[in-house]
Amino acid sequence: MIVALDGVLIDVSVKTKNIRHTYIHKIGNNRLLVTSNRLFDEQSLKKLFLENRAKVDKLLHKQSRKILAPTGTVSLFGTLIPVESGFSKKSLWAYDKGILRISGKDEMGLAKALEAFYGRQVVEMAISELEKLQHTLGLIVSFKNLTFKSRRLKSRLGSYSQKTRTIMLNSLLGRFSLEYLKIILIHELVHINISGHQENFYKLLYAYVPDYRSKKRELANLIRTYEV
Repeated sequence: MIVALDGVLIDVSVKTKNIRHTYIHKIGNNRLLVTSNRLFDEQSLKKLFLENRAKVDKLLHKQSRKILAPTGTVSLFGTLIPVESGFSKKSLWAYDKGILRISGKDEMGLAKALEAFYGRQVVEMAISELEKLQHTLGLIVSFKNLTFKSRRLKSRLGSYSQKTRTIMLNSLLGRFSLEYLKIILIHELVHINISGHQENFYKLLYAYVPDYRSKKRELANLIRTYEV
């Protein structure tokens, strides 16, 4: 839906959720997402924006992030692959012969399918890398009965649960070069032996990833720079 506000055309998507309040988010250049427990028409949206004018102005003038992959493609570990929407089978996505086909009839549905795809790719790649790392880290780290999971995390790139021996990896790692997944994976593997981030933890981590801090800064900068 297009809403005109003082001559500025704003592309607005509305998502209804079982929530108490109404929220306004930026999702692109002059594109806003409104989440609420009710639907809006053009006039009610305009009224909402006028009542929250300061927030809307701040969102619209907020510097937009760069596009990570051109339209019709996605970045998988730094490599562009073609993507087609409208996949009609029961699964959310299918990846075959270098082409990603995703389901979803709207923007939120497509985003859900894409996250499911990245989650699977991150887990599969982590398991593959684990087999290679056994020749190095295997001398001091036990890989027995490890479980890998991946989903979109808000503030962490990975975590390790000693209770369930589960490594959780942020699905964002599927967007960027494989080297970044490797450093986060090794970070969590070191946690198998050392739970906290004390001196001996970093001593062991740096033994395997001497440039860990610089690579971590590079990754953080990429996440801030690109629309992911």
